[in-house]
Amino acid sequence: MGAQPFEAFKRIIDEEIAAAQQLLGKGVPRSRLYAEFMKNAKDRPTPPRRRVPDPNAVYKVPIDPDDPVKGPADALVTIVEFSDFQCPFCSRVRATLDQIVRTYGNDVRIVFKHNPLPFHREALPAAIAAMEVFEQGGADKFWKYHDILFDNQRQLTRENLE
Repeated sequence: MGAQPFEAFKRIIDEEIAAAQQLLGKGVPRSRLYAEFMKNAKDRPTPPRRRVPDPNAVYKVPIDPDDPVKGPADALVTIVEFSDFQCPFCSRVRATLDQIVRTYGNDVRIVFKHNPLPFHREALPAAIAAMEVFEQGGADKFWKYHDILFDNQRQLTRENLE
């Protein structure tokens, strides 16, 4: 949870790849790995109680066809990123995720989920614009626009988004 250095992700990814390889050895097809990992995962805490999620728990996170994805569907590890294009902390994660993709290649997929925070006025318009790019141009265009948005967080005006 939260922005973490590459080393923290590396430790977890290496453990998850080992677990995925065990499942593959038991006959689980690559295309079913994520579903198999999520089989015993917990449902996420929901408002209004606003409990803090347990950082050591695995929570069920559905992957929808309308979620932008980088990497193959049958990757050994899936990282689901909840992010806000106006959040300075969220932008710091990009370099780490880029390093993960370079290091692990097709063994990892990144799934993007929008989480525009209400106190970031331009976050929701940026999320809407990014999904419009995704719908019109697909995942490659989305990820290019994603990078542009994070590179220009302080200029997320409607005119600039268009």
